Amino acid sequence: LDEVLTFTFNDADLLEESIIKYQSKIDESIYQVLSNFSEAKRLEILALVNETRVRLSLIASLENTKKIEEFLDEFKNHEELLAQLAKKGDDAFKLEILKITSSHYVYGILSQGLSSKESKRKALSIIDSVDDKVIFVANSMDDILKAEFLMKYRLERYNFVMVLLSIGDKRLQNMLSKYFYKVNGEEIFLESGFDKDYFIYDAQNDALPRVLKFGVELECVGEAYAALLSYNQKPLRRYKIKEEGSLTEGVEFTSDILEYKNEDLRTIYEVCDFLEQNGLYVNDECGGHIHFSSNYLVSYADWMMLFYLYSKLEKVLFLISNGENSIPRYGIHEYSKPISEKLTMLLPEFLQARSAEEVIKIVQGNTKRKSFALNLNNIGVIFDTIEFRMPNGSIDPNIIIENILLFGNLLALARKLARGPLEKVTHDLLMKLDSAKDMEEKLEIFLQLAFKCEENREIFRKRYRANSKLYDEDYLLIDNSFDDFTLLDTKMHI
Repeated sequence: LDEVLTFTFNDADLLEESIIKYQSKIDESIYQVLSNFSEAKRLEILALVNETRVRLSLIASLENTKKIEEFLDEFKNHEELLAQLAKKGDDAFKLEILKITSSHYVYGILSQGLSSKESKRKALSIIDSVDDKVIFVANSMDDILKAEFLMKYRLERYNFVMVLLSIGDKRLQNMLSKYFYKVNGEEIFLESGFDKDYFIYDAQNDALPRVLKFGVELECVGEAYAALLSYNQKPLRRYKIKEEGSLTEGVEFTSDILEYKNEDLRTIYEVCDFLEQNGLYVNDECGGHIHFSSNYLVSYADWMMLFYLYSKLEKVLFLISNGENSIPRYGIHEYSKPISEKLTMLLPEFLQARSAEEVIKIVQGNTKRKSFALNLNNIGVIFDTIEFRMPNGSIDPNIIIENILLFGNLLALARKLARGPLEKVTHDLLMKLDSAKDMEEKLEIFLQLAFKCEENREIFRKRYRANSKLYDEDYLLIDNSFDDFTLLDTKMHI
């Protein structure tokens, strides 16, 4: 019936008769065909129609906003039609609409439609809820009106920050953040305020080579997430913000490509400081993923050595990839499940392959994107990265950098062992790892192979000792099948 009414009726009299006759079966799509009638004819039909949906569509189709105002109360619970009305008329008409709605969708349209500053000030006096006022101001007002609003109302931190982030003038932003500090005794941390001196983590001899590029994804939650998502600029240099769909009120901060140097490491301190200062935090569902440039491993031997080391060490890595007294997060089986058993099962296919590209495709063909702790499905697409997904979320910059060192040095070790020649001590340690069954023994061999600095080794020993006490053997559902993956099976000559 809607299709007939919308697309095939050219006879206005027949259309009028059908509208009246079938009014109980017609939905809001009737609005599309009302242009066939003059305003006077629509008002005549209106007098004969009692079906709410058709009545409101008829009223909404009128251009005479004074006539529409006579029926405005009937639109209270009809958001889509109110949204159509919000695009009509002058400021006075829009303010009348504002009086009967609490819809943020309609607020958004009205806020963009009001033409004068005085009308926008009047709108604020009509809107009751402070939260709604904040949304209205952030989306519609110029910087001066926003500043006026922030100084007139005593806002809580979250609402103040939401408006503050929408201000384009950085100098004005800084002045207002200082005003908030003066009134409330709380600091609001903005990009241009990054003048702190940070003690940058010193990896000493374990710093990653510059050629091994990396990036981080920091998931977090908090009330400020909505303000950050509505903010159309980067609040932090070299970090993008997007909604994190796996979390409630969640956002993800994603870095640009970084190198292991103080200038880039500093940005990790800055972003963590920003998150903490603005009330964002991690819960037991947040992840802290780390990406590395996949072109660091080039040959078939490089990749086979990575698979071998990872399979031997995966259970250990789950225990040492988080700060002390932490266990793998909730949902780990959905977003970062163990992959070592699958790598072991794929070994016969790996041995048939002849190139790095072939073994990567074998793994990609047998794993879903973003399901496993080691993710290769970004290789060959935009990011072209090796992703380690097992770390929990953290806004402690030192924990994040320690994890970058952990996984970066695992990759560096794979490349070093694959390319040789090996010193005797390295060769002997690798042979011990090949036969080791005890997890603590595997950890110690790995630390001796991958790290030169004893202080860095001790960080991961402490993590292991603290986290293994909390660890439930069934938590990750990892059996010992990966212990069957040996150097002999890889047919690599070490």
